[in-house]
Amino acid sequence: MADARSAGRLAEDGHAVRIAAECADVLLHPAQRGLLVLQTVIAGVRTQCAVGEEPEDVEPVVHGNDHFIPGIREERIVAVPAATRVSESVTWMKASILACEGLLIWLLLLLLRQAGRPDAELLLYAWHPLAIWEFAGSGHVDAAAIACMLAALLARARGRSALAGAALGLAALFKLYPVVVFPALWRPRDWRMPVALAATIAAGYLPYLGVGPGVLGFLPAYVREEGLQSGSRYYLLQLAERISGASLSPAFYLVPAGLMLAALSIWVWLRRQPEDGVARGSLLLATAAVLAFSPHYAWYFAWLLPLAALTSCSIGAETADPAATG
Repeated sequence: MADARSAGRLAEDGHAVRIAAECADVLLHPAQRGLLVLQTVIAGVRTQCAVGEEPEDVEPVVHGNDHFIPGIREERIVAVPAATRVSESVTWMKASILACEGLLIWLLLLLLRQAGRPDAELLLYAWHPLAIWEFAGSGHVDAAAIACMLAALLARARGRSALAGAALGLAALFKLYPVVVFPALWRPRDWRMPVALAATIAAGYLPYLGVGPGVLGFLPAYVREEGLQSGSRYYLLQLAERISGASLSPAFYLVPAGLMLAALSIWVWLRRQPEDGVARGSLLLATAAVLAFSPHYAWYFAWLLPLAALTSCSIGAETADPAATG
């Protein structure tokens, strides 16, 4: 069995290999699954139009790493204020997502050290193919949202509740789902965190309030298209229909599912738990939300990975000790 030092070295070397591979992917294949990368670019163009600015002219070409593909301007993104473009270049957009994931991995490492865990456990996330494919390969902005969520966990672990609320609010400005872990982070009777969370979200939306309902972007159409309104999205509802042979109303599922999620959130919030239990509560809430809403796309599962890495146990650590197994 490798000792702690060699395990830590493995984490460093393995992460270096992954960084090199991802950088090569960005430079050599910047348009891989390009339409997914360009969703965030489109959000920036649409935000400019919403606030009355003229978007820059884009040269539509079929080939070339730094240009739009013709016809990708259709509205296909649930726009939130932070999920706007960094550049009209696919290469730079993917590079920015890769930088966000670098921040994510650094924050995860700090959280592991905060909990007294070996650096090698970072590999549970860093070598996972889902994160490599969806962030370095597809360029999903979820990497930024997850990084902000981990920043909130780190701030909470260091007793800085206002900073934790602001970081979680910033995560919600990228993607809405990190708000689910709020009950795990909030200490009862500490109002600094919810105030900071609400203030950050309000500040993010404030510049766009003039456009009215248009600030929601593709969200209303997304609710219809993805089956959230009809109920076809929900795996557990579809399973119940197959078992019963009856056609069930979405309310038949949404009401009890919502009540169960609310009850679980209250339980996690009120439960007195040690600092290292915050990640467990966050993972419990995140997993319950994923199970309840059963997303169809793989990248919506990526936020579970760092939480799982933080809550993983060294199975049989006592019996694995050389002195014990002697």
